[in-house]
Amino acid sequence: MKNSLLIFLAILSLSNCDMQSNKQTNYLIISNSNGHNLLKFDLANGQYVGVFNAEANNQLNFPDGITKLDEKRLIVSVGCQTADDAPCDKESSALLLYDTETGEFQGTFTSAKSSHLFHRPYGTAVGRDGEVAVASFFSNAILKYDQAGHLLDTLARTTTFDSLGFNGPNGLAFNPEMTKLFVTTEGASFTCKEEPDSPCILKFEGLPSLIRQINLLDHSSEVFAIPTILDPNNPPSLAGILFAPNGKIFVSDYTMKIIRVYDPTSKVEERTITINAEEICNGASIPAPYLGDMTLDQEGSIYVVIGSNTNASIGGVVKLSAPEYHTLTCVIPPNSNLKSPMGISVVN
Repeated sequence: MKNSLLIFLAILSLSNCDMQSNKQTNYLIISNSNGHNLLKFDLANGQYVGVFNAEANNQLNFPDGITKLDEKRLIVSVGCQTADDAPCDKESSALLLYDTETGEFQGTFTSAKSSHLFHRPYGTAVGRDGEVAVASFFSNAILKYDQAGHLLDTLARTTTFDSLGFNGPNGLAFNPEMTKLFVTTEGASFTCKEEPDSPCILKFEGLPSLIRQINLLDHSSEVFAIPTILDPNNPPSLAGILFAPNGKIFVSDYTMKIIRVYDPTSKVEERTITINAEEICNGASIPAPYLGDMTLDQEGSIYVVIGSNTNASIGGVVKLSAPEYHTLTCVIPPNSNLKSPMGISVVN
């Protein structure tokens, strides 16, 4: 009997150890734009783990959007630093691949050589068959690539002046049915020389930031929503976009520091969620804050990046808990490792 009890306890101990070893640890990967790297944080406690990309990569220029290509690889968009009246070269534009577990560089997914329209990629989104949609900021175009990084199609593009067009496309999100692609725009305009590889100049001349939707069956597109401009000196600037498990569309507003929630059928803005880092993070503030991209965890909760529009090296992350998204939690309190953070993804 005594031996049987010892054997049972040994099996129980091994079983517990096995359960612990199989328990996954989730992390947040954040694109550190002005740090030219990717940072890793523990999702459970918000602790800074370190630089995610395993080796220095001089191609990691001002990283922006982060998307899972599959369970093994992340796509990171890189390119020039976009600033009002500043030139933006095309050659640095690329989508880079990284191993989701080790952070090892897996090569270039695609680059400016793929198309004359590929110029400063921002948001990316992966469709049902693995195709990758890319928001090409300086060409006002939405491009589609296959899993090998080969250009398949131009889904949409604004080629002439249209105040409600794809003016500076930013965030991308497929609807759950994969029949439509939703695009946020910054309302940007550009001055480009006729030479194909010459830099373009970014300007903001009063065009509205808005959401457009593309019908993937026939490539037709239309305006989905235009946020009301309450202050002409501080207009909305839409950034990240995603579909939450409750069926609603969540959109982060860079300048207004709010998340807008839309009904995809009625197109009505049902509510806004104010992201005040100082209140949520118990008095720890981020000077001149902005909102970056968003991502979902396995439970459907939303994580949004906060950065600073000053020279201060600081940023953080706030969680909106599923399923109602009324509870806001400070996941990463203001952290000096974050230098103009923008993209975000959950990995394990």
